[in-house]
Amino acid sequence: MSPATFEKGALTVYFGDKSGKYPDGNQVVVRGRDTQVAFDTPLVANQLREVLAQCIIISFEQDPLIHTRTASSLPIGWVLPKWSEPTRAAAERLRRDHWLGIWMAGTLMAVPLSIPLVNLIMPLVGVATYTHTFHRLWARQPAP
Repeated sequence: MSPATFEKGALTVYFGDKSGKYPDGNQVVVRGRDTQVAFDTPLVANQLREVLAQCIIISFEQDPLIHTRTASSLPIGWVLPKWSEPTRAAAERLRRDHWLGIWMAGTLMAVPLSIPLVNLIMPLVGVATYTHTFHRLWARQPAP
């Protein structure tokens, strides 16, 4: 059975059994031009597999991301509300464990910067490279 929904433009809210009360909160999905984003993953998300398969799950908290990572292969994004010691430690762990690959990618991207016209697209290549690198590394470990 599909949950009740509220739609307004690019925003859709899928209501949980208890209309937002823990642990079955409401699932909020925002559709952009190229991407859909779902905030957190309450229990109602179990009924929305087709909708969430097209989304990136975003949360300010670790627990929903850990749940999502262990229960599915959905892409996740962790919003850091502030730079704290635990988030710094998680970032440092990723950097320390994978420094050689990160350094090699940067070195290989630096060479084309000296070539006229090619150097204009290198910032895009750099962003794409490090985004894919991050997602590949993140998928190998649980959320911090």
